[in-house]
Amino acid sequence: MKLSVQTGDRFRGGCIEPPTSEQDDIVIHFTDADRAQIEELMTHRKRSVELVAEMLEITSQQVSPALLKVFIFLHEAGHAYDYIKNFLEKEMGRCDTPKATATSAWRHCFETEMASLPVPNISPSALKARIDFAHEIALEALDDLSTDTEIVRRAKEEPEALLREQEEAYKSGESEQRADAFAVALIQRRKLIEVLCDQ
Repeated sequence: MKLSVQTGDRFRGGCIEPPTSEQDDIVIHFTDADRAQIEELMTHRKRSVELVAEMLEITSQQVSPALLKVFIFLHEAGHAYDYIKNFLEKEMGRCDTPKATATSAWRHCFETEMASLPVPNISPSALKARIDFAHEIALEALDDLSTDTEIVRRAKEEPEALLREQEEAYKSGESEQRADAFAVALIQRRKLIEVLCDQ
């Protein structure tokens, strides 16, 4: 497993990159954001912060930038654990290309979850960036967001409500729930809430 620090993305905190060949490792991409950048992320992904607070059984005001940054890292580690435990281990000893086969199955599950979102096949962070750009430049930039005219109308006229629905649907996906459960369990087991809420 490798860790890759990412820079420059104001709307998301990380992701994983499963191996594409037997020589590759799984890579956890994680933001190097400072406190101000995490605070900005918290305003862009407000519903995610609320959902994190609900999972940790605290108020959204108690979610500090430090706590969110730890949660994001552990969430991405949870995705890596999920890949290893629920995909890779099933293929070990069953085929000559366990990593490639596991990655194919993992991608299929991920793509299925993404296709089921209110705005299909676009992450909440990408949707947020796209909507913000269009509202700053020209709303016509959203015309090709979807073939569903109601989605396009909502992106133009009710962006906050649409983003909230996208965030909730994304976080309700099975892979997101497993990664969240991993992060929550570690934070609670290590009693990190008390340490990080004031940071």
